[in-house]
Amino acid sequence: KWEKMYLFAKEYYEKYGNLNIPSDYVTKSGENLGKWIKAQRKIKNGSVISTNLTEDKMKMLDDIGMIWNLLEYNWMKMYDFAKEYYEKHGNLNIPIHYVTENGENLGLWIKSQKTAKNSKKTDKKITDEKIKMLDDIGMRWENIDLMQGWMKKYEAAKRYYNEYDNLEIPHSYITPTGFKLGQWIGEAKRKYRGNYKSKITQEQIKLLEQIDMVWFSLKDDYKLQKEEITEKNKLIKQREILNRFYSLLCKYDENELPSKEELNKRYIKQLNREE
Repeated sequence: KWEKMYLFAKEYYEKYGNLNIPSDYVTKSGENLGKWIKAQRKIKNGSVISTNLTEDKMKMLDDIGMIWNLLEYNWMKMYDFAKEYYEKHGNLNIPIHYVTENGENLGLWIKSQKTAKNSKKTDKKITDEKIKMLDDIGMRWENIDLMQGWMKKYEAAKRYYNEYDNLEIPHSYITPTGFKLGQWIGEAKRKYRGNYKSKITQEQIKLLEQIDMVWFSLKDDYKLQKEEITEKNKLIKQREILNRFYSLLCKYDENELPSKEELNKRYIKQLNREE
């Protein structure tokens, strides 16, 4: 029986080039090949106990392109579509309704990866290896619509800077178009300090520092550095320390980071306002 079904599987592989067989697929002679393939996977991963699938038989299936892990296979298939999109467009800013030429909803898949990265459920979370693979082809993990909205506000700050040569903007300042720029700058500073409901990204820190953003007054900086870390403020202080370190990293080319010793020395100098 096994050898007979294997021959049907081999015939399918020779025709289609893979064994990505729908579970309800039935051969012309009425054999449920899809169900058989699914059963082989279950035996291999231990969810079904059987002695019928020997090492030799697994090797025979490997030779005709057996897909033992369907989730991994489908992930890699979609990743290849994402890579192809990146090579063509130079980014992964893919609209959610974007569908590939062969009908795959790549936009929805990209969104699902962002959701998986932020998932608190271990079984739903994307692996560090996959995150790195997506990073290598230009994945933007933040919400694109939110980032575009942020950039419009940043451009208003940049116009102010170009005119006044600083970002010392009164909290009540409103642009001629009605945008509360002073309030927005204040929010950015609170995010940097870690005591705001949403976070500031490393890219946003870098852009604001390009137009001479000053995150703290001397008095506030001294006070924050002397502040004791407690159970109550631990998360806020972690964000503040991390954002200060981002500020240091922004001074370097990402492909030419210095030694750990130099980073430590410069971080101390930055905290002491010696540079």
